[in-house]
Amino acid sequence: MANHPAAALPLRRGDRRKLEQWVKSSTVPAGRARRARIVLLSADGLAKQEIAGRVGVTRPVVDKWRARYAERGMAG
Repeated sequence: MANHPAAALPLRRGDRRKLEQWVKSSTVPAGRARRARIVLLSADGLAKQEIAGRVGVTRPVVDKWRARYAERGMAG
């Protein structure tokens, strides 16, 4: 299967800054930071398999968090 980039995930206004803070924070739970990283890499247009490899999750996990963010934004 080819590793083509998915369409970049559009971020809502102001979300990039907050997501980047979560990724860099030492006090944010690891799961939240991992999900924030998935969303940020998705927004940058990386291929789902590439994101999965960088973050250490499976492609279905990437799909799940892309969809949750698309539906609910930061609340997802």
